[in-house]
Amino acid sequence: DGEFYVSDDVYVEVREAVAEFLTVASQAESASSLGLALIEYEFNNSQVSDIVFQSTPPVENGQIYALVQESQNTGISIYNPNPEAVVIDFHIADATGSRLHTGQLSLPPADQTTRFLNESPFSPGSANDLSSARSFSFSASEPVAVAAVRTIPNERGDLLMTAVPIADLNQTGDPLTVPFYADGGGWQSEIQLVNPTDSNVYGTVQLFPKSEVGDSDFVYQIPPHSALAVKTDGLGAEARTGWMQITPMDGTPSPAGSLMLLQKTNGVTTSLGTVYSTAPAS
Repeated sequence: DGEFYVSDDVYVEVREAVAEFLTVASQAESASSLGLALIEYEFNNSQVSDIVFQSTPPVENGQIYALVQESQNTGISIYNPNPEAVVIDFHIADATGSRLHTGQLSLPPADQTTRFLNESPFSPGSANDLSSARSFSFSASEPVAVAAVRTIPNERGDLLMTAVPIADLNQTGDPLTVPFYADGGGWQSEIQLVNPTDSNVYGTVQLFPKSEVGDSDFVYQIPPHSALAVKTDGLGAEARTGWMQITPMDGTPSPAGSLMLLQKTNGVTTSLGTVYSTAPAS
């Protein structure tokens, strides 16, 4: 961790696995920065997967779509950028919003924790089963930097990873657009919706242009503080691409959302990526 100023791309080669955070500061007070961190995973000198993290400001309250099922897992990394210790309360909930586990951890100044959900300090231990988990929520005493990943071993044992966006619970949800999806021809898209509110949210997910193969519209209903994932059919020999519109029912807020994109070649998942949703421009 630390601070540095750059005007061009920065490439850092790491020979041993480490988990750290970068602080990106604008030289001008009025300037805003959008940083992207690309992390590549290699095995036996061959690139297996990569993750793109989008820079985000620290948050006090957040929630992610979480999965701990069979060989799939979710990793969480939390960094405390504050000059004082931070206390973080968290819980893991299932598809109904019922809590499977609650916990608390404390981070000293400039310290971090990076673990999978089935590991300490997030794991409830062997007495609790997290296979029905769908969301991970946290509340910190001061804003913290948070990153999350989804890991999926493919059919030949390669570890594929992709970033999981953090939903800020302090921001009001607006209707969302997912600017890209792909389906068919080996491609499949999974839209992940998170309900960060205290009430049920309802609405539709629409695919554009309308698909002639499979469904183009999906209805969602998500309990408070839970999450839902909906997959496209992945049918057809030709790839179809387009965009998605997440439209809440009248009077209900929009869930937070993102899209996980998978590609299979000859029956083997070879690519995994994340498409971030965007809110309408003000």
